[in-house]
Amino acid sequence: MHILVIDDDPLIRMMVTAVLTTDTQKVTSVENGMDGLVCAASPPPDLVLLDVSMPDVSGFDLLPRLRKSRGWERTPILMLTAENEIENIVRARREGARGYICKPVQPETLMAMVNDILHQPDIVWLDDYTRLRRPA
Repeated sequence: MHILVIDDDPLIRMMVTAVLTTDTQKVTSVENGMDGLVCAASPPPDLVLLDVSMPDVSGFDLLPRLRKSRGWERTPILMLTAENEIENIVRARREGARGYICKPVQPETLMAMVNDILHQPDIVWLDDYTRLRRPA
């Protein structure tokens, strides 16, 4: 499995890489939207974690561009962001994201949500608000 992280915060990139890298999962991270757009020319990863607020290209500007890239149409994209407004969550879903995770995120929650998306392809939408309230 290959996970791509597009986030301008070096601490978030470090944490996500440390939490999600395993013997079977490789994590690649880039620090801005333009570098994320360059990745669209490569074969798609199994999952993208995409920040909303970045200085050059916002995650909301990047999301439809990734979706239009050849082979990336069905790549699961999880928004990983401090932007927790309902309008942004609705927009992310409408524009093709598969989920929304609000920062700060606990490593266990991040790992569980990533595993849900990677190993349960029938999941249409996942966010940390509804996940925390899901019955056991």
